[in-house]
Amino acid sequence: MSATAVRGIAGMPYPQAKFALYFSSKVNQDVEDFLDEYEEKANDNNLTCTQKVETVIQYIVKTQHHIWKSLLGYINHDWDNL
Repeated sequence: MSATAVRGIAGMPYPQAKFALYFSSKVNQDVEDFLDEYEEKANDNNLTCTQKVETVIQYIVKTQHHIWKSLLGYINHDWDNL
């Protein structure tokens, strides 16, 4: 019997896992590096652009959610503009 890899949102790392992606918005953390790493994971799991936008917020510190949710790319579910 062969194992089937989990894909889609279910294949993404659990947000609270020790080694999960996480953006805390600290001065020494580059948002572009975070987004590149997130996009790589999302692409590996075949997430659509809409799923990428909807899911990325789970990997961002809660105090920053309102900022991300106010971005036009987030509002329009447009990953390329986010």
